Amino acid sequence: ACVCGDGTIYRASGFFLTNVLKNQSLREINGKLVAKNYTNKKYYDKSKGINLFDGSKIVEGYQLRYIYLIDKTCKITVPILPFSKIDEIGAGMYKGKKVSLKERKTTSVDSVKVAH
Repeated sequence: ACVCGDGTIYRASGFFLTNVLKNQSLREINGKLVAKNYTNKKYYDKSKGINLFDGSKIVEGYQLRYIYLIDKTCKITVPILPFSKIDEIGAGMYKGKKVSLKERKTTSVDSVKVAH
């Protein structure tokens, strides 16, 4: 939800929202968006002491975890959150712009100004 949307298609497809976290891993480095993980050798190489994530800018926003069980005999063992939780914590996004679910329901999507 940091740079795109907050999972409208997941909700419409029957996925369950199970977690919303403030983003800590998506970073902006030299104008590029990069996921901070230690397998991303271009930006982090422990053996060579290279870590371009130091001093990088954390992209503001949230990360949402949705779960869909293909095997219906399985059970979700973490709490299932109501979709209203997205607005409660201010994690609503549409095309990279912070827009709440409530705003989308009361405003035409075409009238939402989106930064490119």
